[in-house]
Amino acid sequence: MANPHLLRTLAAVPPDIPVLDLSPDQRSLYVPLVQLGFRVTCIRNKPLTVAEPTSITWISMTPEGVLPISAQTFEWVIAHRSFDLLRTEAQCRSWVNECHRVLRDGGWMYLCVPAIGPEQPVQNGRLNPLAFTAVGLQLYFSGGGWAVAEQPYEYMEEERLFWCAIFRKVGPNTIA
Repeated sequence: MANPHLLRTLAAVPPDIPVLDLSPDQRSLYVPLVQLGFRVTCIRNKPLTVAEPTSITWISMTPEGVLPISAQTFEWVIAHRSFDLLRTEAQCRSWVNECHRVLRDGGWMYLCVPAIGPEQPVQNGRLNPLAFTAVGLQLYFSGGGWAVAEQPYEYMEEERLFWCAIFRKVGPNTIA
């Protein structure tokens, strides 16, 4: 299901900019993105089961976790529940670094990640390393070329709690 807050945010963005959608359930996001006029590239997470819009560019991540895309290509990266596809902290850090690489300086990343809640399962004596508190999510992206553009907010989907936030890639050419 597409996050209505995200769609309202993107409706205010000038169309015809390059957007990378890394979400596992992409159809709910890329259809509205195409309708809003964005140039959408999606990562292929699973075989296509229905006819897809021909205006979308499809790519596959390499086994090493690298996107076959030049650096600083996209204005926006949409990562709605992308952490659902990751299993380890190393994969998570590599994935975040790859998003940073393909975003232009001053580009934006919308991120929706599992939230730590009272019912959060414990794995090997500790909380799931890919689940976050609001503060933990901000700390994870502090420094390293990221700035918090929108504070994390709670979002419920499929009876699960998530934190959603927008981060901005900062670099030497970023205009405040």
